[in-house]
Amino acid sequence: SADRKWTTSTGDIQVSVQYADQHQGQLASRLRVESRIPCSGHLTLQGMAGETKAHRDEAGCMSVELFDVAPGQTYRLTVQLADGAKSPLVFSIQVDA
Repeated sequence: SADRKWTTSTGDIQVSVQYADQHQGQLASRLRVESRIPCSGHLTLQGMAGETKAHRDEAGCMSVELFDVAPGQTYRLTVQLADGAKSPLVFSIQVDA
């Protein structure tokens, strides 16, 4: 797992990424991203197997998950705050075995 924090003009964005593979008793490997945002906004997690989105109408926590993720692949996390910022924050997540 990895935890990061970014400071924006609206406030801090906290992101926690967790990867669980099939060998840990899971039905499928998964990539879970939890985020705390300073205002309303959207999270989008994209990969080869698909995409998942979450929306929040106020500051707080939300999460997105992708299943059947593969080590060695790169996944894209987009954080769009509804604070008037025109450009979303875009992060690459590399899953290591």
